[in-house]
Amino acid sequence: MQIRMPSMKFMTALTRRAPEFVAAVYAVLSALWILFSDRTVALLAENPAAHHAVQTYKGLGFITASSLVLYLVLRSAWSELSASNARLTEAERRLADVIRGGEVGTWQFDLGTGIILINDRWAELIGYSRSEIEPVTIEFWNRIVHPEDLARMREKHLRQFAEGNHVLANEIRLRHRQGHWVWIMSRGRVTGFSADGTPVLMSGVHMDISRRKALEDELQVERNLLRRVMETSVSAVLAFDGTNRVIFANREAEAVLGAPAEQLVGRTVDDPGWGISDGDGSELPLGRYPVVRAATENKVLRGLRLDVLHPQKGARVLSVNVAPVEQGDSRVRVVAAFTDVTEQIEAERTLAAAAEDALYQALHDPMTRLPNRVLFRECLEAAVRHGGRLALIFIDLDNFKQINDRFGHFVGDRVILDVGRKLGAAVPPDSTVARIGGDEFTVLVPLAADDSIEDRVASLVREIEQPVTVEGNIFYLTASFGVSLFPDDATDADTMVRNADLAMYAAKAKGRNQCVRFDAALREQSSQLGILGQGLQRAIRQRHLELYLQPKVALSEGRPIVGAEALLRWNDPELGSISPARFIPVAESCGLIRSLDQHVTDLLCELLERWGDKGIHLPVFVNISAETLASEGFADGFLGKLERLAIPPARVGIEITEGSLLETSHVTRSNVGRLTSAGIPLSVDDFGTGYSSLGYLHRLALSELKIDRSFVAQIGTGRDGAEAIVRAVLAFGRALGLRTVAEGVETGFQCDWLIREGCDQAQGFLFAPPVPVAEFERLVAGWRREVSPPAPAHLN
Repeated sequence: MQIRMPSMKFMTALTRRAPEFVAAVYAVLSALWILFSDRTVALLAENPAAHHAVQTYKGLGFITASSLVLYLVLRSAWSELSASNARLTEAERRLADVIRGGEVGTWQFDLGTGIILINDRWAELIGYSRSEIEPVTIEFWNRIVHPEDLARMREKHLRQFAEGNHVLANEIRLRHRQGHWVWIMSRGRVTGFSADGTPVLMSGVHMDISRRKALEDELQVERNLLRRVMETSVSAVLAFDGTNRVIFANREAEAVLGAPAEQLVGRTVDDPGWGISDGDGSELPLGRYPVVRAATENKVLRGLRLDVLHPQKGARVLSVNVAPVEQGDSRVRVVAAFTDVTEQIEAERTLAAAAEDALYQALHDPMTRLPNRVLFRECLEAAVRHGGRLALIFIDLDNFKQINDRFGHFVGDRVILDVGRKLGAAVPPDSTVARIGGDEFTVLVPLAADDSIEDRVASLVREIEQPVTVEGNIFYLTASFGVSLFPDDATDADTMVRNADLAMYAAKAKGRNQCVRFDAALREQSSQLGILGQGLQRAIRQRHLELYLQPKVALSEGRPIVGAEALLRWNDPELGSISPARFIPVAESCGLIRSLDQHVTDLLCELLERWGDKGIHLPVFVNISAETLASEGFADGFLGKLERLAIPPARVGIEITEGSLLETSHVTRSNVGRLTSAGIPLSVDDFGTGYSSLGYLHRLALSELKIDRSFVAQIGTGRDGAEAIVRAVLAFGRALGLRTVAEGVETGFQCDWLIREGCDQAQGFLFAPPVPVAEFERLVAGWRREVSPPAPAHLN
């Protein structure tokens, strides 16, 4: 008997049948075998013994054949099952890779328990780790879904389930851990039903679509913008077929070309009716027509200018964009969009002229029409790049502010205009004169090998010193000059400018009306000034300045200490000890004088607060600069500080120089009035050295006058003038009821003379130099009448 092996196709199909089907087939085959094999045995075996043997062999053969077939079926099924398991495992691995690679969050919602199973990415999408939020409940879900999205999603799901649609897709917003909303695409479907068909299990994925949503918003904005542009577009459009014949014209084309669409459609591109010409009025060659060029070159052409003849408006200029269109057998070959830019071209010409004028205005001084700082800098840099010997001269008119203040800015401008004209006429044609500030000019002069810079400056001086007459007023001017040479003093434009500026300020510092040429000493001086300025700023911030006090004594029996003057001393860790004579001018030139005043008043208030606890109630005077007195709110701030620290105003005196009273502003007068009204004593320092008005001094609520040390130092030297001035100051103080204080008393003779003349108080090295606070406190504690200096012998 020949057994035919079942085919793989059959075996594959067989393994997919249910076990019952396999058993049924086996039963049918066995029955057929028994029936047909018994008949065959009956025919072949005629005696019982042979019949028994054949039956035995038949049974063994059946068992063998059926076992073989069963083996093959089971082996095939097992192989298919193993392959299926392998494919399933691989599919699961690939699915996991896809989920990880696609950054997809997965979820499975058990509608019965209300628990949602998630993966790590699901939690990451809203800023959590899975362990932080598991188990995820429906309550948690309802909290993180945007209320609007939650209501819409519930309504949608109810409608879908009622319709038997169990596939879900929603774009929703979930609350991120940091508080903002994250756009999520939630896709899923019902994957489990109860016996009655009710959904019990839902599965799906989450994907972050925040970026897509942002892009959609941006795209929507762009679409809205494009829609607006199209709605307001004024472009004319013509479409040409392959024979360059018009097949379409919009309404704007009718308006631009001055012809109805019926006349335009059917017209060829070379029709004389267009009235096309070259820019000079000559006929334009056909090959240069925009439509012809686009068709032959097969590319988009933009911004082409075309001259046409409008039936009513005459010659017009069009801006044309053309593009070839390939659409198989379509007759549309070229689309042309164009606008009438005749008015625009005329406006462009006007704007170009205006821009040229604006550029001129931006680079020139509007009054003198000379180059301004910007243009001068460009000229200087160009000259330096070109090379050669150059002289840069900075000019600052001396005391020009007085002309503006006395005669007004109109007259001042006329003077400046005259100076600019004279300077321009005084230099060679290849020179550059610029006005870079109110009363500041610069001159750039190329120098030949034998040219003298002194001669150049002298010619400028002569021009400036020529009288200027404006509205009947004659003005005599002088100026301060600073000179820097290239390449002698500098090798670049920046250095030249700095050097000339330093030299000019040096000329002003020396008394004005002179010329200073830059040298290395000026740079060193400027460098030292910068170092001191930086150091002083650092000292103020880091509180490296120390408060010193110089006693003020009463010129009466016992010479008791009745007050003090507060002074600052600076001992820098890097620069060493720096005297006030050096750092006060630095503070004034570097704009730190107000900060310095603020610092010394802070230190003084801290000291007076401590003294209140120690029972020391001496008044202390402090110098305040004119700049600080002219600051808005100075008096209010200072008085507020005293009030916060419970310091009586009478314990703090303010010293102001006589010079600061010469040009008092409204702010200064207001501050002084607020201080004196609050009870703060006001002292005029260095009295007798300035030109203050006696009437104005009489109106101020002064407390004392301080006689300058320069007069006190001359007492007893035989110079009657100084002693007469001191007597006059003392008499003036008595007449106004003011306390008088002599500064710089260093000898017993000076002290005795002042006592005889009726001076109230004195300070100076005769009594004590400025000392640190601790030492001053010891002086106060140990001061006794016997330590007063003995009377000079000539008075005994």
